[in-house]
Amino acid sequence: MIRIAADVVRNVAMGVPAIRAWRLRRARTSDGGPEAAAAHALAVIDRVVGHAGPVAHRSVLEIGPGDDLATGLGFLALGARAYTALDRFPGDHRGAPARATYRALRTGWAGAWPEGLDPNAWLDAPQLRVIARAVEDAGDIGHFDVVCSHAVGEHVRDVAAFAHLTAHALAPGGIAVHIVDFSGHHWHDDADPLRFHRIPGWLWHAMGSNRGLPNRVPFDRFSDQLCATGMVVDVLEIHHCGDTVIEATFVCRSPVLLNP
Repeated sequence: MIRIAADVVRNVAMGVPAIRAWRLRRARTSDGGPEAAAAHALAVIDRVVGHAGPVAHRSVLEIGPGDDLATGLGFLALGARAYTALDRFPGDHRGAPARATYRALRTGWAGAWPEGLDPNAWLDAPQLRVIARAVEDAGDIGHFDVVCSHAVGEHVRDVAAFAHLTAHALAPGGIAVHIVDFSGHHWHDDADPLRFHRIPGWLWHAMGSNRGLPNRVPFDRFSDQLCATGMVVDVLEIHHCGDTVIEATFVCRSPVLLNP
């Protein structure tokens, strides 16, 4: 009960604009410093490229990159034509922790680094666009060769909107890679992985409506929503806890025809 009450208080606080702005200036996804954040970005890039193929000369849309845009810097270093970030809760991308992560990414980069791509100044590059909107409010943001997300799909308010955004944002021949964590996050319990599903809906909403707690959409329904758009969907890298899927990678290809 203490944890539930604390989450309710945090959720109410995140509904206050000044508190929200302060919170989003603080790191949320990594407590290990810039090197750990850069390593995390590299791991995400490797998984996306592993499924989507090389990004050179391709446009990339990332949904929910979080505290920094290190993945975007990495995609540009791999030759991406353009990188767009769509985020309901955009972090302090120009703050000192984010900039330290960009420098750490450059230091740890194994391949050739493009001339003119300065980790200290790349946020002003014309190839970068940041859209501070939720998936549900994104509207028409253009078409992309690669759409990707990591641990974001479980936080969106409307999975159908997430699926339709993916389908309509993919250029002909485009591919999407969504890595989705179906666990309860800090409410996860290996002995009872569905414990967080048993909290009443109204209370779960009070705990996380302003914070983006997991939407509790199960694996099967999430997969069905992606397939309902007409995209060709492959499900890879499925991880279980008992009989429950707690992580999966969805690789989606643009449908031949899209409904207007």
